[in-house]
Amino acid sequence: MEIAAIATFIQNTYNEIKNMLKRTLKYMKISIRFLESWYMDLLRLSADHQIISFEFLKRLDEYRAFRHFFIHGYGVMLDKKN
Repeated sequence: MEIAAIATFIQNTYNEIKNMLKRTLKYMKISIRFLESWYMDLLRLSADHQIISFEFLKRLDEYRAFRHFFIHGYGVMLDKKN
């Protein structure tokens, strides 16, 4: 139960950062046109416009990968014993 709660918290935190980046780009009137990898495109665009650092982009990319793992049903594998 605790693992699921922590995983949900991580996923929600990433989603809020993603939403803040989208709003910031929109406020700065930066066109947000993304292809199929739009989550990564959002991070790169944010770094290119110095909203976030490239170091922070790398860290957020780890959370982005976790979010994908968590959202797409792999959460059943979140067992601290394995």
